[in-house]
Amino acid sequence: MIRIPRRAALGLLLPASALAQADTRPVRLIVTVAPGGAVDLTARLLAQHMAGPLGRPVLVENRPGANGVLAAELVAKSAPDGTTLLVAPREVFGVNPVLYAPLPYDAERGFAPIGIATTGHYVLVANAGLGVTTLAELVTLARRRELAYGSTGVGSMPHLNMEAFARDAGIRLLHVPYRGTGPAATATVAGDVALLVTTAQSVAALVQEGRLVALAAGSPTRLAQFPAVPTLAEAGIAPNSLMPNYFALAAPAGTPPAVVARLNAAMRQALAVPETGERLRAGGLDPAPGSPEELATTIVADIRHFGELIRAAGITRE
Repeated sequence: MIRIPRRAALGLLLPASALAQADTRPVRLIVTVAPGGAVDLTARLLAQHMAGPLGRPVLVENRPGANGVLAAELVAKSAPDGTTLLVAPREVFGVNPVLYAPLPYDAERGFAPIGIATTGHYVLVANAGLGVTTLAELVTLARRRELAYGSTGVGSMPHLNMEAFARDAGIRLLHVPYRGTGPAATATVAGDVALLVTTAQSVAALVQEGRLVALAAGSPTRLAQFPAVPTLAEAGIAPNSLMPNYFALAAPAGTPPAVVARLNAAMRQALAVPETGERLRAGGLDPAPGSPEELATTIVADIRHFGELIRAAGITRE
């Protein structure tokens, strides 16, 4: 007769959910940036409100550096047991594989996607002294003389979105990278560059003060901060020229599907908490809970989209 150890026998009698809940090890959310900003805000709100559904502590661990590569590599090489998760923006999954190859992680096969948690939409603003108040006026001016735009760095979403906008509008623009949104916005106000693609939250006060002019929103509907500013589609430009950034959760490849499903459910529960939505919207973000399958499909499509854009624009790493 085959003898089954008592502990194993008890395990066979327990449902899978009970076994999962019996694990009280903390879940670590590895964040690709330093504290502050959209990625960190997303992670901290998820940590606060996922702990209850998971029945265990959820901790935030910031691992900035190398455009998110350090954090992504750490998670990709961690044990696939659901205790070490990546919280990262779109660039880490869809841009880095093109611009910074070879990478120490595989964006398509190195992770078990959990889902997109939040999104942030962009707005195109101009220096107030440029003399343009509409997208059509900007395009006309850009066809007469070279205009420069600022961004938060080579390969950032603002950089790639502006290149996509220039392509779709049939104009050429000069890229000037800065180290962060603050310096880029300051340079645009000063007239060192003419244009900037950034989050509505970061420039709302400057637009209200008349120091910058908002020309178009890269969102399906008009942004709450700028109800009078048309969307790209309303202005006659391809709406995906200014793609939103997303902030997503992923586990190491090989994480059991049941664990992924439980983490996705906990993420959705966290994003459904009214306080979470209020704090996200105050930070310029929208709750956008998605499925693992949707994130996996988005990663593949982004690598193709940004690969084509980067090669056509001749963008190279810094």
